[in-house]
Amino acid sequence: MDEVEDMEQEIINLRANVGDMEREITNLRGDALYSNGEELQSPDVEMLSKWTDCQNLAPFIVTNLSLEEQKNGKDFFWLWEMNHTPNERWKILSNLNFKDPWGPSSNYVEADEIPPAEALDKLSNEFQIKGKKKILFVVHGWNNDVEDSWCTANTIEEHSDKYMVIPIIWKTDRGQLHDWDYRFDRVHTAPPAGTELEKLFDSFFAKISQPKSWMCHSMGCHVTQFFTQDISDDAGWTEENRFDDLFMVAPDVRYDIFNEWPHGSGEDKNECYIGQWKDVVEKIIPDCRLGGGDGFVDMVKNKVHVHFSLNDYSGSYRESRLKLDLVHKWPISSKALITYGNLVAEGGREPLEKYSEKVTFINQTGFGDAHSYQKRPELIKYYDMYG
Repeated sequence: MDEVEDMEQEIINLRANVGDMEREITNLRGDALYSNGEELQSPDVEMLSKWTDCQNLAPFIVTNLSLEEQKNGKDFFWLWEMNHTPNERWKILSNLNFKDPWGPSSNYVEADEIPPAEALDKLSNEFQIKGKKKILFVVHGWNNDVEDSWCTANTIEEHSDKYMVIPIIWKTDRGQLHDWDYRFDRVHTAPPAGTELEKLFDSFFAKISQPKSWMCHSMGCHVTQFFTQDISDDAGWTEENRFDDLFMVAPDVRYDIFNEWPHGSGEDKNECYIGQWKDVVEKIIPDCRLGGGDGFVDMVKNKVHVHFSLNDYSGSYRESRLKLDLVHKWPISSKALITYGNLVAEGGREPLEKYSEKVTFINQTGFGDAHSYQKRPELIKYYDMYG
């Protein structure tokens, strides 16, 4: 029996070591610099972090990471995964216990899944103890490591005068060969994650009694779009359960989200056919779904704050990647709100009048060509203005 247990532990160690080596490969492949000299990891990651780089401030995380069981009965999740499970169930994990059997690199985290009712109690108790003014849910972008997502949320809380922050971590790993397959994750990973997240709305998000807001970064706003649209389509948003404000930072959503080109508008506008956003796997393009702007606005009591930058380097990366496929052509404009915001003179779309009181646009001109500016002091100060 001891021999079997030793073998099981060896397998865990080997997987952890493979994850560490793949992480190093990713570091090498993703080695690049912003024009201002800051290192970047991928279009949605500014720098890699380790779990132990940041404080353990959040009482729990909301995640669709796969939960596994060790030989000692402890549940855990890997900090790097190879399996693609887009319809993985969302869960609330608490009592997070970082494990690092191989020394300097992170490997996995032990955790307890708790029911929504228990999470609500934890939220209430922590909120009272910390004396913060509001809860902020934070959704990361594409290709973020779990540790980066965890540390970003903790960094925002550490430097915020107003917010207690809860990370929403969606599964983006699918193995090294797929690390840079942007289109696949845009079509097959992010939208299902948002749809599955909606299943926690009635039992958890809608029952939070404390003031709350939401921040999404980059493709995390694509996840958020499907989360809120599914709720909105079911008439689930009310004044009692809406978030106060929504901060969309470098939002990787279609550039015309607040003034959508209708079906049949033509090339580089909208050539989607009706229903393409939820068609069979081979033909589906979730970006063809109309009504995203209404979904975002329906989510909040106050305002939607769109932070964008014309100089954001990731916008050109996105456009280039979506234009590559000649057989399964991208049927709408490849442009994103990331860079164009409401700048009509630069090629953006004038938002519809109905959004004028609910959506505000902030052109971030001071960050050079940076993309991951969601945890910078200037942004945290902005969030605090609405805390």
